[in-house]
Amino acid sequence: MRAVQVLRFSGPCGGVGEVVHLARRLALEVDELDRGETGERWLELALERGSGAGEVDEEVVWSIARAVEGLGVGFRLREHVTQMRPTRPPSPPADDPPADDPPADDPPADDRA
Repeated sequence: MRAVQVLRFSGPCGGVGEVVHLARRLALEVDELDRGETGERWLELALERGSGAGEVDEEVVWSIARAVEGLGVGFRLREHVTQMRPTRPPSPPADDPPADDPPADDPPADDRA
């Protein structure tokens, strides 16, 4: 299990792309929540808590909130909570090819048999 700080924002449908782009640039987990409201979208941004002091500095949380609100697309911070979530499997290094793709320097197989 891992502890994450969760920031939930709501705003107009037209601003979702900008918020998602910002979250990805900041290496945050991002999910869209279904709150059943038309015309308004909810996005959840999650930041893993550091293992050092056990707390994400509140300034980091408020900096993220200011960055989202500063986009000027109408999203506002609505909720800020800490959750326990299952540990994610480690990601493969970026320069390793996916397991089901053949290495790039191998010639293609000859099917004329």
